[in-house]
Amino acid sequence: MATRGLTGSVYLESRSSEAHVSDVFIRTSTRKSEIALDVDLAGIKQAGQVHFVADMLNEKGETEKSFASDAVVEAKPTQTLTIPWPWADPRLWDVNQPNLYTLGLKATGAGEDDQHKQEFGFREFWTEGRRFFLKGTVIHLRQPYFTHGPLGSVGDNFSEFGPWTPDARGNDFDAGPQLERADHQGYLEAVFILDADKYIMNASKEFTWEQQDKQQAWERATVWMRHYRNHPCAVMWAAGANFFNNAVDMDPRHVGRRGWGLAVQAAAY
Repeated sequence: MATRGLTGSVYLESRSSEAHVSDVFIRTSTRKSEIALDVDLAGIKQAGQVHFVADMLNEKGETEKSFASDAVVEAKPTQTLTIPWPWADPRLWDVNQPNLYTLGLKATGAGEDDQHKQEFGFREFWTEGRRFFLKGTVIHLRQPYFTHGPLGSVGDNFSEFGPWTPDARGNDFDAGPQLERADHQGYLEAVFILDADKYIMNASKEFTWEQQDKQQAWERATVWMRHYRNHPCAVMWAAGANFFNNAVDMDPRHVGRRGWGLAVQAAAY
């Protein structure tokens, strides 16, 4: 065959130490004026102190802010360290204002010599009752009409993305490229990370939300939440489509309230 063997570019990566940074979760807070890194370490074989330097690079690759800190590590296969720093004046990521940074993290000491890069946006999204807040301002989420087209083309600023069954056998869909596009445009997303139906309801449409089901569902959801968690556009996790086909699941009177659908769903069956 003319195309057998390697047909594209090959990239080789190496580490200068077995101990390394396996992942970083970047948590930004406008309410605290703070950035915190949850640093996952792997392969630490000697206890000691690790020196961390975090450079915040702008879109041109220039260092806009730099932080440093020391942390004590233990000799064990995996561990997570949380390292916070105050940051009073970052450029904020917002709808239609996609200010982005790239974290350049260096970790040295206790047998570790490693670097890690991760793109992120400085923003904070939260709820108070039925109101949504983005970096301290109330935001009204506007979904698009359900047709294919450019994001934001009809005044929308938020949509759901991904297949309804992201943890189904054989489903290798990855929403990463779509989320990256939304990151760079300044557009909010709810990302499907779980098909909750198969954990909550049996084949007879009866609720079976037991402790074992909760644990299995959480483990599956965690895989995708960790995968998408540094995208600033991802402000919600979706665990299924409509509320088990409930006809009034989008009634705004139900937002922020618990238990409203249980009696309705029981009556339907």
